[in-house]
Parts: sequence; structure tokens; C-alpha cells
Amino acid sequence: MKIGIHPLRAIAAMVIGVAALGAFAASGYSVTPDQEKLVKIGMTKDEVRMAIGRQSHTVKFGNQPGPTWIYQVNGGMYEDTTFDVDFGTDGRVMSTGEVVNLHQGHPMFEN
Repeated sequence: MKIGIHPLRAIAAMVIGVAALGAFAASGYSVTPDQEKLVKIGMTKDEVRMAIGRQSHTVKFGNQPGPTWIYQVNGGMYEDTTFDVDFGTDGRVMSTGEVVNLHQGHPMFEN
């Protein structure tokens, strides 16, 4: 019996498929509340990226020693919520937290 696909092409196709699934799963930008729990104080940037994916934004607040990675939260209690991961000067997580971004028309916005 003759196989119509060259073995190297089949292997290459499998590698590309697995890489695409991995990229999709760890594409970042948003996290669920369950994924937030994976981030622990002391983790490195690489460990955070492996656990929950790439951040949607990075900011450096003047009063913080290191950068803050920001993720959009999907499936949270409020629609416009972000998950912030604060890093120290050593590149390790020093704190995390959710931020509900209030704006005019938001259900929690108080006049």
C-alpha cells in the first residue's frame, strides 16, 4: 500500500497544527477569572506569559518600580474589567488585581 503524503510533510503539518493551537490558547489579551488565579506573587514574566498568555497592554506607572501588564477579563462580573499584573524591578510579580473601569453609563457609575 502506498501512502500519498510524504512523511516529512505530514510531520511539518502536525507541528504547524500544534503550534497554531498553542498560539490560539496562549494568544493573550484576555483572561478568565479562573486564569487569574494561576498568577502568583514571585512568578517571572516568562512564567506569567506561559500561564495566561500575552498581555494586551504594558504600562509603567510613575510610582511603581516595574511595568504593569494589563489583560481584559472575559466572563467577569462586570463588562469593562481588566486584570493587572504588577512587576518589581527584579521582573517578578509583586501584586495582581482586577480593576473595574467605570465610565458614564456603566451600571456602577454613580452621579
